[in-house]
Amino acid sequence: MTTPERDPSIYVVPRKPLAGGKVVIVAYDPAWPGLFEREAQRIRAVLGPRALLVEHAGSTSVPGLAAKPRIDIILAVADSSDEAAYALDLEAAGYPLTLPPRVRRTGTCLHEASAA
Repeated sequence: MTTPERDPSIYVVPRKPLAGGKVVIVAYDPAWPGLFEREAQRIRAVLGPRALLVEHAGSTSVPGLAAKPRIDIILAVADSSDEAAYALDLEAAGYPLTLPPRVRRTGTCLHEASAA
């Protein structure tokens, strides 16, 4: 599968280290909802009906709130422990699984895009 061109201001885990090792909070950016929606559309296109929920979460999802410029995405699939059902497709689209298997077995999976 060919991945569409990505905006260079967006990157997917593994995360780049924080600049100077410090958390930076920036003023609300009205582009954040659009950045989320673009990534959500990519995820939905890759997973189709396997993506049961794709939601914008975290501080960038709150209009007017200053935040770390990272777009947090909640993704729910029917059985997150069945990685064969979704992980390879996500990885091919640029969303690698990054949590250790011992964490992923709990049913918690994280795929994150960042606006920084």
